[in-house]
Amino acid sequence: MDGDGKVLARGSVPACPEAVSQFLAENRLMPERIVHESGQLSIWLQRGLVRLGLSAICFDARQAHWALSARLNKSDTADA
Repeated sequence: MDGDGKVLARGSVPACPEAVSQFLAENRLMPERIVHESGQLSIWLQRGLVRLGLSAICFDARQAHWALSARLNKSDTADA
């Protein structure tokens, strides 16, 4: 997303740092940060993204749930 909330690219890639980096390069994107959900691979993914020079933030979905559920605009697109 850009600063106005416009989606710049949409896609699906494997949860590996190199695949994320390749997707960004193919779409000519240079994000300020990448936000990903915690899970079994989150530490490995986080370290790999940082190693590739990408700023990344990992969030705990259980802790973020209350904030997301309080929004008025509830949809799959908004949740993504």
